[in-house]
Amino acid sequence: MLGMATGCAATSSDGDQEQVLDDAIHSLERTLGRYLTIDPNGPAEEVVVATDRVSSDWAAVVDAAEGFEDLDVTATQAAHDALIAAVAEIPEDAVARDAVDTVQPYIDDFAESVEVMHEDLDVH
Repeated sequence: MLGMATGCAATSSDGDQEQVLDDAIHSLERTLGRYLTIDPNGPAEEVVVATDRVSSDWAAVVDAAEGFEDLDVTATQAAHDALIAAVAEIPEDAVARDAVDTVQPYIDDFAESVEVMHEDLDVH
């Protein structure tokens, strides 16, 4: 009987961990969508701020994914790192439109990698 109770608790805990990771990924996906709300005539700094938010949400996903041995975040981490490197190269005097145009392929690659990782999690 004790074994059954322990097993149920572990399953519930696993479900809770999956939910935390799923919620973290959904938050990241929403944050990625905020690039679309950047004023194209605003300063490039808006792209940097949006990317900082993405990085913060990505860190939460990585933390939540630690207990999932079958979930590989390596490719997504590489896409994130490429995005960060691209944003670091944006000239300070650029307008947001030009900055987004420059980093859009990196945003798309990262978003696609997040989507693939989310599908691999298979919690839906």
